[in-house]
Amino acid sequence: MCTRYTNVQVNISENQKQNLKRAMENGDPLSIRLDFHDLCGDDVLALTNSQMNRIIKACQNGKVLVIKMSKAQLRYNMKIEDVFCQLFYKCLDRWQQKHCHF
Repeated sequence: MCTRYTNVQVNISENQKQNLKRAMENGDPLSIRLDFHDLCGDDVLALTNSQMNRIIKACQNGKVLVIKMSKAQLRYNMKIEDVFCQLFYKCLDRWQQKHCHF
């Protein structure tokens, strides 16, 4: 089954995690601000291709990025499991190494 979201690893602060959880529970949209240092990390978000392209540009330019997540996107993120297979992590790490140069 093809999905319109791709799981991406980022760093999200504890405060942002609480806001994300609250938005998911309430079904509200949410904006998450990420510094370019946060764009490769241990937390997982399901993002659209457009959002991923913006992440690549932010990585290349060392910029801050604001990701706006819709209600539907937050619902999808609720379905993400905490544990992913090792193959997925290896592929994602390769993608991040190729696109996130600090």
